[in-house]
Amino acid sequence: MTRRAVFCPLAGLLTLLLTACAAAEPQIAAAPPPPAGAPTAMTDLDDRSQPPPNQRFATLDDYLAHRRRLGAQDYPFYEEAGPGLYRLVGGRRPRGAGPADYPTYTREQLLRRYGFRE
Repeated sequence: MTRRAVFCPLAGLLTLLLTACAAAEPQIAAAPPPPAGAPTAMTDLDDRSQPPPNQRFATLDDYLAHRRRLGAQDYPFYEEAGPGLYRLVGGRRPRGAGPADYPTYTREQLLRRYGFRE
């Protein structure tokens, strides 16, 4: 078998593949929008166009449980540090900061901050 007999079919195949790849544009499907009022990571912590937490959750405890679930996605959440005392865990902290360096809030402070009533 001569070099030409091997090279010509390979060149034709390569040309065909390159033409097919160049013609095919990647199709990226847009993600569907979340249902109206659905609490997500972005609507909960970043998007100020959504209603406040006290209009989306029945109680402060429901909201704190939601924030705790978001903690799995690296969002700050509140953990109970004592009776009626909550510590904000996550977010940016100075290098070497330990759990004692996280800010703490009373239940009353969180009720006022997020607009809930006991």
